[in-house]
Amino acid sequence: MRALTTEHRRITVRSVLEGGLTAKGASAVMRWEDGSSVRLEAGSDCLLVQYATGSNEDRETHCDRIELHLSPCHFGGHRLYLVCPSCRKPRVSIYGSAPFACRECYDLAYASETTRGPFRLYDTGQKIAHKLAGRFVTLDEPFPDRPKGMHRKTYEAKRAKWKRMTNPARSIYEGQWSDEMLKEAGARYRANFDRQDERSRANVSAYLERYWQDKPTPANGLNRPAL
Repeated sequence: MRALTTEHRRITVRSVLEGGLTAKGASAVMRWEDGSSVRLEAGSDCLLVQYATGSNEDRETHCDRIELHLSPCHFGGHRLYLVCPSCRKPRVSIYGSAPFACRECYDLAYASETTRGPFRLYDTGQKIAHKLAGRFVTLDEPFPDRPKGMHRKTYEAKRAKWKRMTNPARSIYEGQWSDEMLKEAGARYRANFDRQDERSRANVSAYLERYWQDKPTPANGLNRPAL
């Protein structure tokens, strides 16, 4: 089964902008809930990601170079992207550790992709309710009231879509779906993931092999690319 994006460390364009890491020489430390952290340092057109792996005697330090790319927008201005060190494509998010790469290179799946059909539709319906009420509503609650200023036709369309998205989950909640039906739905999704699992392992293994073959081993134990 494919690994999830939520199981990996992530560096986003938003975090780079909020940390002021677009100016050369700027630096910041990014921490995650599991206690891990990386040090980010801005170069002239790149971002240096410094981190350590292992513990005690097996501890190794790394420094990955992630290029920054500015893409012109149709109506003026530019949009910032992080260039994946593996596929060289501009990305909004970079994942992993030792080394960092994009979601496609690691073949990561979004959490929504692993959700079974009825509950995936339910999540979509909840997003509609959240935009109207500012919170999620349970299956035994009515649809939020129409906000002031919203056209009635727009509101009715949203309510119809919410009802259509949440009806399968509501049927399960009310006991209309049997265990056999749930198992069958889960088996269909799992079969799809299993077909991609072998390709995922091959792609990730090939990328890691290329990375460590091309990466020099410095005397001080830290591979620091030039700014």
